[in-house]
Amino acid sequence: DNEAKWRKAIADDKIEGIHLLSKGGTKSVVAKAFNISGIPRYVIIGRDGKILDNDAPRPSNDETYNQLMQALNKK
Repeated sequence: DNEAKWRKAIADDKIEGIHLLSKGGTKSVVAKAFNISGIPRYVIIGRDGKILDNDAPRPSNDETYNQLMQALNKK
């Protein structure tokens, strides 16, 4: 919930990708909408904007690549 610490962690750990900060943590409107109960949370969203996995594995997990490829191939 602390933006400065959040940005520092991203920089220090060299975490790539799109990062979103939801003020209020797991009690925020966004966290409730995505059913987020823990942080960090990885979500895979399809091209059509539908959530394909709201508890996706970490980006470093081999399964993540497979899920992303499946998501990209859906029409």
